[in-house]
Amino acid sequence: MGLDPKTNERYQASLQRYYEYLFSGFEHRQRVFEWQLLSSKIIFAVVLVLVFAGIYFSAVQFHVAQREKAKGEPTQLEASLSGIKVSSSVLDPGHLPAFFLPIPGSRLPDLGNLLKEGQEREKAQWQWRRCG
Repeated sequence: MGLDPKTNERYQASLQRYYEYLFSGFEHRQRVFEWQLLSSKIIFAVVLVLVFAGIYFSAVQFHVAQREKAKGEPTQLEASLSGIKVSSSVLDPGHLPAFFLPIPGSRLPDLGNLLKEGQEREKAQWQWRRCG
Protein backbone atom coordinates (compact mmCIF):
# COMPACT_ATOMS: atom_id res chain seq x y z
CA MET A 1 0.00 0.00 0.00
CA GLY A 2 2.80 2.47 0.16
CA LEU A 3 2.46 3.26 3.88
CA ASP A 4 5.32 3.48 6.30
CA PRO A 5 5.73 0.32 8.48
CA LYS A 6 4.29 1.86 11.69
CA THR A 7 1.14 3.13 9.91
CA ASN A 8 0.75 -0.16 8.06
CA GLU A 9 1.01 -2.05 11.38
CA ARG A 10 -1.69 0.14 12.96
CA TYR A 11 -3.84 -0.19 9.86
CA GLN A 12 -3.61 -4.00 9.99
CA ALA A 13 -4.39 -3.93 13.75
CA SER A 14 -7.46 -1.76 13.15
CA LEU A 15 -8.62 -4.11 10.38
CA GLN A 16 -8.16 -7.04 12.76
CA ARG A 17 -10.24 -5.30 15.46
CA TYR A 18 -12.91 -4.39 12.89
CA TYR A 19 -13.24 -8.02 11.75
CA GLU A 20 -13.33 -9.18 15.38
CA TYR A 21 -16.14 -6.67 15.97
CA LEU A 22 -18.07 -7.98 12.97
CA PHE A 23 -17.57 -11.58 14.09
CA SER A 24 -18.67 -10.81 17.66
CA GLY A 25 -21.79 -9.08 16.28
CA PHE A 26 -22.54 -12.15 14.16
CA GLU A 27 -22.11 -14.45 17.17
CA HIS A 28 -24.36 -12.23 19.28
CA ARG A 29 -27.10 -12.22 16.64
CA GLN A 30 -26.79 -15.98 16.29
CA ARG A 31 -27.21 -16.44 20.07
CA VAL A 32 -30.22 -14.12 20.02
CA PHE A 33 -31.90 -16.14 17.27
CA GLU A 34 -31.16 -19.39 19.12
CA TRP A 35 -32.72 -17.97 22.30
CA GLN A 36 -35.76 -16.73 20.38
CA LEU A 37 -36.25 -20.16 18.84
CA LEU A 38 -35.96 -21.88 22.22
CA SER A 39 -38.26 -19.41 23.99
CA SER A 40 -40.83 -19.72 21.17
CA LYS A 41 -40.84 -23.49 21.58
CA ILE A 42 -41.24 -23.17 25.36
CA ILE A 43 -44.11 -20.68 24.99
CA PHE A 44 -45.78 -22.94 22.41
CA ALA A 45 -45.54 -25.93 24.74
CA VAL A 46 -46.96 -23.94 27.67
CA VAL A 47 -49.85 -22.71 25.52
CA LEU A 48 -50.60 -26.26 24.38
CA VAL A 49 -50.61 -27.49 27.98
CA LEU A 50 -52.96 -24.66 29.03
CA VAL A 51 -55.31 -25.25 26.11
CA PHE A 52 -55.52 -28.99 26.69
CA ALA A 53 -55.95 -28.46 30.45
CA GLY A 54 -58.79 -26.04 29.72
CA ILE A 55 -60.43 -28.52 27.36
CA TYR A 56 -60.06 -31.30 29.92
CA PHE A 57 -61.47 -29.25 32.81
CA SER A 58 -64.38 -28.00 30.70
CA ALA A 59 -65.16 -31.61 29.70
CA VAL A 60 -65.08 -32.64 33.37
CA GLN A 61 -67.40 -29.77 34.33
CA PHE A 62 -69.69 -30.58 31.41
CA HIS A 63 -70.01 -34.23 32.45
CA VAL A 64 -70.56 -33.35 36.11
CA ALA A 65 -73.25 -30.84 35.12
CA GLN A 66 -74.90 -33.40 32.85
CA ARG A 67 -75.10 -35.93 35.69
CA GLU A 68 -76.46 -33.35 38.15
CA LYS A 69 -79.02 -31.80 35.82
CA ALA A 70 -80.07 -34.89 33.90
CA LYS A 71 -83.54 -34.78 35.44
CA GLY A 72 -83.86 -31.02 35.98
CA GLU A 73 -85.68 -28.42 33.92
CA PRO A 74 -83.79 -26.86 31.04
CA THR A 75 -82.32 -23.41 31.59
CA GLN A 76 -83.38 -20.74 29.11
CA LEU A 77 -81.45 -17.65 28.16
CA GLU A 78 -82.90 -14.90 26.01
CA ALA A 79 -81.13 -11.82 24.68
CA SER A 80 -83.00 -8.72 23.57
CA LEU A 81 -83.42 -7.11 20.14
CA SER A 82 -84.85 -10.37 18.75
CA GLY A 83 -81.46 -12.00 19.14
CA ILE A 84 -80.19 -15.03 21.00
CA LYS A 85 -82.38 -17.67 22.68
CA VAL A 86 -80.62 -20.65 24.31
CA SER A 87 -82.28 -23.56 26.05
CA SER A 88 -80.07 -26.13 27.78
CA SER A 89 -80.17 -28.47 30.74
CA VAL A 90 -76.42 -27.96 31.24
CA LEU A 91 -76.33 -24.16 31.66
CA ASP A 92 -76.43 -22.90 35.21
CA PRO A 93 -78.44 -19.67 35.47
CA GLY A 94 -76.18 -18.46 38.27
CA HIS A 95 -73.19 -18.34 35.92
CA LEU A 96 -74.90 -16.84 32.89
CA PRO A 97 -74.64 -13.16 33.92
CA ALA A 98 -70.85 -13.48 34.08
CA PHE A 99 -70.75 -13.88 30.30
CA PHE A 100 -72.38 -10.50 29.82
CA LEU A 101 -70.32 -8.45 32.27
CA PRO A 102 -67.84 -6.02 30.71
CA ILE A 103 -64.15 -6.44 31.33
CA PRO A 104 -63.09 -4.35 34.36
CA GLY A 105 -61.62 -1.04 33.30
CA SER A 106 -63.12 -1.21 29.82
CA ARG A 107 -65.81 1.10 28.55
CA LEU A 108 -68.08 0.21 25.68
CA PRO A 109 -68.71 3.17 23.37
CA ASP A 110 -72.20 4.52 22.83
CA LEU A 111 -72.54 3.85 19.11
CA GLY A 112 -75.52 6.18 18.71
CA ASN A 113 -73.59 9.18 20.07
CA LEU A 114 -70.49 8.27 18.05
CA LEU A 115 -72.51 8.14 14.85
CA LYS A 116 -74.23 11.44 15.63
CA GLU A 117 -70.91 13.14 16.48
CA GLY A 118 -69.35 11.81 13.27
CA GLN A 119 -72.23 13.11 11.18
CA GLU A 120 -72.05 16.53 12.85
CA ARG A 121 -68.28 16.73 12.35
CA GLU A 122 -68.62 15.72 8.69
CA LYS A 123 -71.35 18.32 8.14
CA ALA A 124 -69.21 21.04 9.77
CA GLN A 125 -66.19 20.11 7.61
CA TRP A 126 -68.32 20.17 4.47
CA GLN A 127 -69.70 23.62 5.36
CA TRP A 128 -66.20 24.91 6.11
CA ARG A 129 -64.86 23.67 2.77
CA ARG A 130 -67.83 25.17 0.97
CA CYS A 131 -67.36 28.57 2.61
CA GLY A 132 -63.56 28.54 2.35
